Amino acid sequence: MLSHKVMTRQDVGRAASYYEDAADDYYAKEGEATEWQGKGAEDLGLEGPVDSDRFRELLAGKISDDVRISRASTRQDSKQRIGIDLTFSAPKSVSLQALVHGDAEIIRAHDRAVSRAVELAEERAQARHKINGKTHLETTGNLVVAKFRHETSRERDPQLHTHAIVMNLTKRSDGEWRALKNDEIIKTTKYLGAAYRAELAHELQRLGYQIRHERDGMFELAHMSREQLSAFSQRGAQIEERLAEKGLTRETATTAEKQQATLQSRAKKTATDRDELYREWQERVKDSGIQFDGKGREVGQDNSSFDRSHAPENVPPQEAAKRSVRYAVNHLTERQSVVSERELVDTAVKHGMGSARVRDIEAEITNQTDKGYLIREAPDSIRPRSRAAGTFRIGGRRSPVPSGSPP
Repeated sequence: MLSHKVMTRQDVGRAASYYEDAADDYYAKEGEATEWQGKGAEDLGLEGPVDSDRFRELLAGKISDDVRISRASTRQDSKQRIGIDLTFSAPKSVSLQALVHGDAEIIRAHDRAVSRAVELAEERAQARHKINGKTHLETTGNLVVAKFRHETSRERDPQLHTHAIVMNLTKRSDGEWRALKNDEIIKTTKYLGAAYRAELAHELQRLGYQIRHERDGMFELAHMSREQLSAFSQRGAQIEERLAEKGLTRETATTAEKQQATLQSRAKKTATDRDELYREWQERVKDSGIQFDGKGREVGQDNSSFDRSHAPENVPPQEAAKRSVRYAVNHLTERQSVVSERELVDTAVKHGMGSARVRDIEAEITNQTDKGYLIREAPDSIRPRSRAAGTFRIGGRRSPVPSGSPP
């Protein structure tokens, strides 16, 4: 899943120490526990592990000794925005397989999925640009992102997650660094979360794991049951309790309401003895009956007779993308003829989870646009808008339902 938090100036002092806690995690050397990412970071010569001092400087808007980001359009107080914390969290079963069983390949797969989602976020980077006295939006396509991978939740559960801190700065085409207009990135968090899960699901299946599809585009590793995972879901129980106080459930709450419950139910993160914690996890695994050697097996299934030839992950990506886009178009156009590209991609990615990646979905949308099944609305920007920022209307030609698609 993906959650986001807009960081303000009052977060600067504690941000570095909190995020850099990843250095103490057991698997800090697997993949990149801390890493710079983004074309903006490259422009500033930032690569490899995140440097604490430079991280703090950029949060404060300091590009160099003589260049600072102008944030005149925001209030000059503790509420001034300094960045966005995009937190990508692996499914519970994936965290257990990676952190308790010790599958370092999964950690690297998580890192790759996060990197791909951040690349998609970068395509949506925008800044204001005044031309002839009128303010326009420029799609800059560059970000400065500091990533910090952590292994535990605030409740001491295994939780493989990465904080991708998007700095409130971007470089315009005229070479000037300006504050980031972050609306488009925040609006696409559902899409970015779906993209992360789609990439992760693909990586896991490439490693030989089977996945079990859950509601709303979520998934878990198939060899761990929901009942077994509940022993490691203290954080989820807290969120559900907070929702229940308002008469809501995960099914009835909106994305904004679930986001608010997540933030409001957070406990203060405390120092943890790592050796003691890992021993505790092993005991809980033993009590729950989880078998980590179940790669390629679904709970309750005998591999010798279980035929997965028609499972979603065994459908060719191109075919899966056709089915997913067709489903998204039908679903979104039941009551309207114009849909946002953000909604179209998000719905298609969720439907194709485990069988079609984001690039497969986008390629199919381009294919249907070229053939006239979808018509892209002209963007209103001084540069062409990035994917998921525009709108489509249904063309005069009807897109054929691919062979083998459900009616």
